[in-house]
Amino acid sequence: MRVPAAPGRWSSNSAAAASASPLFLGLDCSTQGLKAVAVTDDLTVEHACGINFDEALPAFGTRGGVLASGDGSGVVRQPVCMFAAGLELLLDRMQEEGFDFSRVAAVSGSGQQHGSVYLSSDASGVLGGEVASGTAPLAEAVEAALAEPLCPVWMDSSTGRECGAMTRAMGAEALARVTGSRAYERFTGPQIARMARTRAGAVPGWGGVSLISSFLASLVLGGRAPADLSDASGMNLLGLGSRGWDDGCLRACAAASEGALSAERLRELLGDPVPSWSCLGTVSSRLRRRYGLPSGCAAVAWSGDNPCSLAGLRLDRPGDVAVSLGTSDTVIGTTEDASGSADGGVSASDGGSAGADGSAGPPALDGHVFASPTVPGGFMALLCFKNGSLARERVRNAAFAAAGGSADATAEDRWAFFEEALLTGSEDEVGALLARAIDQPEITPDLPAGDVLLSAGGEALLPAGSDLSAWMTSADRAAAVLRAAVECQVMSMRLAAEARGLRPEGALLVTGGGSRSGALLQLLADVFDVPVMVGETPDSAALGAAFRAKHAVMCEAAGGHVPFGDIGPRPAHRTAARPRPGHAKAFAARLPALQACHDRIRAGTAHAGAAGTV
Repeated sequence: MRVPAAPGRWSSNSAAAASASPLFLGLDCSTQGLKAVAVTDDLTVEHACGINFDEALPAFGTRGGVLASGDGSGVVRQPVCMFAAGLELLLDRMQEEGFDFSRVAAVSGSGQQHGSVYLSSDASGVLGGEVASGTAPLAEAVEAALAEPLCPVWMDSSTGRECGAMTRAMGAEALARVTGSRAYERFTGPQIARMARTRAGAVPGWGGVSLISSFLASLVLGGRAPADLSDASGMNLLGLGSRGWDDGCLRACAAASEGALSAERLRELLGDPVPSWSCLGTVSSRLRRRYGLPSGCAAVAWSGDNPCSLAGLRLDRPGDVAVSLGTSDTVIGTTEDASGSADGGVSASDGGSAGADGSAGPPALDGHVFASPTVPGGFMALLCFKNGSLARERVRNAAFAAAGGSADATAEDRWAFFEEALLTGSEDEVGALLARAIDQPEITPDLPAGDVLLSAGGEALLPAGSDLSAWMTSADRAAAVLRAAVECQVMSMRLAAEARGLRPEGALLVTGGGSRSGALLQLLADVFDVPVMVGETPDSAALGAAFRAKHAVMCEAAGGHVPFGDIGPRPAHRTAARPRPGHAKAFAARLPALQACHDRIRAGTAHAGAAGTV
């Protein structure tokens, strides 16, 4: 539980501190700050602490943790030295709060995915020298290891040119089949190509390219740390089948750099990735001296925030799937299928060039598949739906007003209306309307902004440019449109999840702010046709990093991989909803109609008056 502390920080310290059991420390470097979670051997959280970059380190001039260009170019970067300063400040704060570093058996971490850090030709010496054992502030010590002071991050959208070049070189389906994702602007490979193209004169001085996660791991280790396979999957460069850098992807990235990089040079800069459960050595002498970490404290490979969240939620078995309901909605889980295609996914033995059965079936192009951070040869899938809670609230407010609700009504009154509208629909009313409320261009699936409303027979009911409120001419219509909009959001989750091989077995875990809505939980149970469990896992990325630290130590002691489930007990979750058989059957029958609706939106025939409309 977070407890407010001084500006720019939060902390909590469990009464379990009296225990002498070993601790496993997980760190999380997100866009906006750094957090730490320490767990005991039985996975109880003993200490938690965090800082906010803007508030705690104002000298770096960030807003929301980043430096955005503001010139329309889409460039978004972060000061690399801010990560080092933040890490040192976070550990200092923990020490001030009385955290006993001498009990820490291993340290691992989580870093925001996709960001790239450019190291100087002197980086190895600096990391192994002043960073590892020096006394100067960490941010000053690491400065000489950097070829570029700023690093592009996942919010950067300046690489459309490079994505286009990589797609032309590989083909969208081939790139998705090999790496688990089509070319995305925020991914690391296109970032590297753009940095090389626009900074061609500096490229000869580059000594390496790290992910944000592996850069932070280098600071803990006191030496160049390799990327882990799971975070490296978010680069458009790693072959999911080969679990190594793919030659075709490296050539495509080099081509996108327009001659600034060769594929061979890029491979050298990246180094070889390692399994996520790798112990890289022990923590640096700097950290041992300054904080009292024991000499045998293991420095474990860091991973990305999404892989670490998967670990924190304990989604390590095929069929383990979670939905997070928030500003954007997310579906995440473990799968044995890397492509979701009808012909099967990439397997660990096929080199990433075809389906598991030897065919070259088309992969799903929406969402992402990464190497699992916990299972050898396994996969995790991640789907992000940009139009989440804000779209639901917009349609709810419009329906509430159309039904005669007062403009002065409380949020509780509006949510009560929302709950009633969703729960009163009969199974015969499922799919009577298909409604999509898309405030921002959707990424899963790829759909333009704009509201759409279709009848059960496929008639387009809204002209282009109108929103759903135009059809809310009565209280009954308002409730029906609201119900349809939210139903279609959840049905879209199931369509995309199944396309990526995510099929919950036994139950669906639901987290996030939206999990407080009983109606949404019932809808998820009906659409996915499984019971819904609820449970909160605060700071799941940092917690997952702590769990992964213990897992790595166990693997090291065993001389090989051990099942992730062996780390300790799974959290107990509460069953919040069970599927209603009639509703579940009705929703399953309407999934093809929603897919056809999405196809029409992309074709421009989903609005009244458009050519080709019913």
